[in-house]
Amino acid sequence: MPACRRMFNIFHPFDPVAYRIEPLICKEFIHKRPTIIPYHRGGKRLYVRFQEFKEGLASHTQTLVDHLSTIR
Repeated sequence: MPACRRMFNIFHPFDPVAYRIEPLICKEFIHKRPTIIPYHRGGKRLYVRFQEFKEGLASHTQTLVDHLSTIR
């Protein structure tokens, strides 16, 4: 464990050499997704909104597919 009590690992999601170091320090973070930090002017960047839209669409699509498969 590091000597500090709090640590923030901030990286750009499209940085090809960025790594999450939290799972290396604490195994509890292996399955937790990184948190998106809002843009400094209060909104979210376009790529963040698009990523959230894709994840939501995929989740709803999977729910619909699961529901239709149970009906059959």
